[in-house]
Amino acid sequence: MGRASICILKSVNSGSIIEAKVCIGSSFRSLEKILLSCLDPKIDIGRFWMINRLTSSILELIKYKYIFMSMSIQLLGPLASFLIIFMIAHTQGAIAQGNFALVKSYFDVMVAIGLFGLPQSIIYFINKHKVSRKYFFHFSFKYSTIFYLLIFLLINISYVLTIWPFSITISTANILLIAASGYILYGIWRAIYITFNDRTSYAVLTAIPNILLLLTVFIFIFLKKQNYEVAYLMASILVITISFNILKPSIRNNMTNSTSISIKNLFNNGIYVFIHTVMFSIQLLLSYQFIIWFGGSKSEIGYFSTGYYVIQIPLLVLATLIPLLFNHLSSMQKINIDKIKKLSISSGSISIIFSVFLFLLAKPFVESFFGKSYEESIIIIQILSIYIPFIIVQRIFIVYFDSIGKPKFNALLSAMRVTLMLLLALIFYKYGFSRIISITLSTVVSELIILIVYILFIRKDLYEPNKYSTISS
Repeated sequence: MGRASICILKSVNSGSIIEAKVCIGSSFRSLEKILLSCLDPKIDIGRFWMINRLTSSILELIKYKYIFMSMSIQLLGPLASFLIIFMIAHTQGAIAQGNFALVKSYFDVMVAIGLFGLPQSIIYFINKHKVSRKYFFHFSFKYSTIFYLLIFLLINISYVLTIWPFSITISTANILLIAASGYILYGIWRAIYITFNDRTSYAVLTAIPNILLLLTVFIFIFLKKQNYEVAYLMASILVITISFNILKPSIRNNMTNSTSISIKNLFNNGIYVFIHTVMFSIQLLLSYQFIIWFGGSKSEIGYFSTGYYVIQIPLLVLATLIPLLFNHLSSMQKINIDKIKKLSISSGSISIIFSVFLFLLAKPFVESFFGKSYEESIIIIQILSIYIPFIIVQRIFIVYFDSIGKPKFNALLSAMRVTLMLLLALIFYKYGFSRIISITLSTVVSELIILIVYILFIRKDLYEPNKYSTISS
């Protein structure tokens, strides 16, 4: 479980995907050589040895089968998210989709703030310092309770003082806060569990929140209601119940080398992951807020969010593979920067195919899945499809800098990305573009600028390989 110690938030620590590919590739090559040898009539000696090699190759393939099983199960989570958008769009319309998008964005920001980069820190301290899992299990209840009380006081005092800049009601905010506190428990428990079992059951644990949310949202769609915050609360209760039962074996099989750690060290260890995660969540929320601030409607948010979520489809596989790449790179003493360059070029080139595919098929896709009333989403998909290669190459560079112990750089660029997006949106809007087009164009251009910054720093590594290529401790 050494690889799990530095697994990032939302990671699937199922071993290195690169290692698996090498293993499987070598296994198939071995199989090919063995079969060809067996067909050669000149070779009569060593057939028994060849059979042993054949058996070993098959067993080697089986050994890594769980990696792909885990990835497949985890993809059920994002698929469930897309089905939620699809159901709401089809049955309740763009305004309802806009309401759901706002509720989801506020909820995601609450969870990102609440987790505070703790999952990565917890994995690190359990694996590297042998801190008791039971210690973190008890810590999770204390922490989520404190978080709930602090945020509850903050949002209700803000409301009483009429300082309420949010686009949701106070009752919705309070319900979402309870649900978010439950998901924070789940996030910490998931980090604990990966140090015990990182295979199929962990993949199930990762997928259940979105699957259960799909179930609870469907209930309200059936009832013709739009109480999405209550759907999140119901899903949160179910998630806690199921994840607790999955977690129990890991608490029973407890490591006891150490029982506690410095709380300061716990929070410091994940601070840059926290900044990066919060910036990612806030970026989408601010996109919606920009539309509202300049007089946009919930239906406009619905069209924009639908286009945004469609673009995430080709990125789902990336979301599963990138953490595995992180584990592989971070386990190395030295990283070959030239291989990172080649990987980014090849990945970017392949992603252009997805980009062109989505651009050309945006209209038939939207009309088939969402109906002609969602025509405004077509241009959103076409514009955002341009930034798919930017995103994919960026994610590889993010993994690289995280792996060499430079998460501060990623956190800085995350904040820069959000700032650029808002500034550019204001500029585009000033020069006559609509609200939706302004925020869409600014999203693409800001991602391109950040990619250029990453490339400049990667180029430095190509000429100064000793500067970043060694893993920081």
